Amino acid sequence: MSHAHADEDDVIRLAVYLEKHGVKVFVDSCVWGSVFELLQTIDETYSKIEENLYSYKSCLSTSANVYMILNTALHKMIDRAELFLFLG
Repeated sequence: MSHAHADEDDVIRLAVYLEKHGVKVFVDSCVWGSVFELLQTIDETYSKIEENLYSYKSCLSTSANVYMILNTALHKMIDRAELFLFLG
């Protein structure tokens, strides 16, 4: 299941319910975590110029690359799945 960040708790409850009924469930955020936390960590390490100042070009580049990687990984999981749900 893929979902909006705000719906994570509801999605996890649904996944637990489905698994109790014999359905194998993959919830993207439970495996990959938060993209926002990942980007913050990357930008703190590679894009920070000084306290509270980041390179716009570097942040934009890391964001584009991370989203492309996650998009590719999500599409691979969708291709392997019998059923795909996006809850929005």
